[in-house]
Amino acid sequence: MGGLLKKNLFLTHTYLATLVKLVMYLRFERDLTDRGKLKSVINGEYFSSNGIINFSEKDFSTWILYDSTNNTIKMVYAPGSVFMSMLKKTVDSTWKKF
Repeated sequence: MGGLLKKNLFLTHTYLATLVKLVMYLRFERDLTDRGKLKSVINGEYFSSNGIINFSEKDFSTWILYDSTNNTIKMVYAPGSVFMSMLKKTVDSTWKKF
Protein backbone atom coordinates (compact mmCIF):
# COMPACT_ATOMS: atom_id res chain seq x y z
CA MET A 1 0.00 0.00 0.00
CA GLY A 2 2.82 2.43 0.81
CA GLY A 3 4.34 2.09 -2.66
CA LEU A 4 1.05 2.90 -4.36
CA LEU A 5 0.56 5.92 -2.11
CA LYS A 6 4.05 7.20 -2.98
CA LYS A 7 3.39 6.78 -6.72
CA ASN A 8 0.08 8.60 -6.46
CA LEU A 9 1.68 11.42 -4.48
CA PHE A 10 4.49 11.68 -7.03
CA LEU A 11 2.05 11.83 -9.95
CA THR A 12 -0.21 14.28 -8.13
CA HIS A 13 2.74 16.58 -7.42
CA THR A 14 3.85 16.39 -11.04
CA TYR A 15 0.34 17.17 -12.25
CA LEU A 16 -0.10 20.13 -9.89
CA ALA A 17 3.37 21.56 -10.56
CA THR A 18 2.78 21.31 -14.32
CA LEU A 19 -0.74 22.72 -14.05
CA VAL A 20 0.45 25.79 -12.12
CA LYS A 21 3.17 26.44 -14.69
CA LEU A 22 0.72 26.13 -17.58
CA VAL A 23 -1.87 28.35 -15.90
CA MET A 24 0.75 31.05 -15.34
CA TYR A 25 1.97 30.69 -18.91
CA LEU A 26 -1.59 31.09 -20.21
CA ARG A 27 -1.91 34.25 -18.15
CA PHE A 28 0.76 35.81 -20.38
CA GLU A 29 0.24 34.01 -23.68
CA ARG A 30 -2.51 32.02 -25.38
CA ASP A 31 -0.48 29.75 -27.65
CA LEU A 32 -0.58 26.10 -26.59
CA THR A 33 0.69 24.75 -29.91
CA ASP A 34 4.41 25.51 -29.67
CA ARG A 35 6.01 22.37 -28.18
CA GLY A 36 9.33 24.08 -27.66
CA LYS A 37 7.71 26.84 -25.67
CA LEU A 38 5.67 24.36 -23.62
CA LYS A 39 8.85 22.47 -22.81
CA SER A 40 10.48 25.70 -21.64
CA VAL A 41 7.40 26.39 -19.48
CA ILE A 42 7.60 22.98 -17.82
CA ASN A 43 11.34 23.18 -17.15
CA GLY A 44 11.06 26.80 -15.93
CA GLU A 45 13.18 28.46 -18.62
CA TYR A 46 10.20 30.43 -19.97
CA PHE A 47 9.70 32.16 -16.65
CA SER A 48 13.35 32.94 -15.91
CA SER A 49 13.89 34.27 -19.44
CA ASN A 50 10.93 36.61 -18.91
CA GLY A 51 12.27 37.96 -15.62
CA ILE A 52 10.13 35.83 -13.33
CA ILE A 53 12.71 34.61 -10.86
CA ASN A 54 12.28 31.75 -8.35
CA PHE A 55 8.85 30.79 -9.66
CA SER A 56 9.87 27.58 -11.32
CA GLU A 57 13.04 25.53 -11.38
CA LYS A 58 14.04 22.23 -12.85
CA ASP A 59 12.99 19.70 -10.24
CA PHE A 60 11.82 16.12 -10.09
CA SER A 61 8.49 17.03 -11.69
CA THR A 62 10.25 17.69 -15.01
CA TRP A 63 10.59 13.93 -15.55
CA ILE A 64 7.77 14.26 -18.06
CA LEU A 65 10.19 15.92 -20.48
CA TYR A 66 12.49 12.90 -20.73
CA ASP A 67 12.47 10.86 -23.93
CA SER A 68 11.23 7.67 -22.24
CA THR A 69 7.97 9.42 -21.36
CA ASN A 70 7.71 11.53 -24.50
CA ASN A 71 4.86 9.58 -26.13
CA THR A 72 2.70 9.85 -23.01
CA ILE A 73 3.39 13.56 -22.79
CA LYS A 74 2.52 14.07 -26.44
CA MET A 75 -0.90 12.52 -25.82
CA VAL A 76 -1.61 14.45 -22.61
CA TYR A 77 -0.26 17.87 -23.59
CA ALA A 78 -1.05 17.81 -27.29
CA PRO A 79 -3.08 20.77 -28.56
CA GLY A 80 -6.70 19.70 -28.56
CA SER A 81 -6.21 16.96 -25.97
CA VAL A 82 -8.81 16.70 -23.24
CA PHE A 83 -6.34 17.94 -20.61
CA MET A 84 -5.26 20.99 -22.61
CA SER A 85 -8.84 21.82 -23.58
CA MET A 86 -9.97 21.67 -19.95
CA LEU A 87 -6.99 23.73 -18.85
CA LYS A 88 -7.68 26.43 -21.42
CA LYS A 89 -11.38 26.61 -20.48
CA THR A 90 -10.50 26.84 -16.79
CA VAL A 91 -7.94 29.56 -17.32
CA ASP A 92 -10.17 31.53 -19.69
CA SER A 93 -13.13 31.48 -17.31
CA THR A 94 -10.95 32.30 -14.29
CA TRP A 95 -9.27 35.33 -15.87
CA LYS A 96 -12.56 36.75 -17.11
CA LYS A 97 -13.46 37.32 -13.45
CA PHE A 98 -10.52 39.69 -12.92
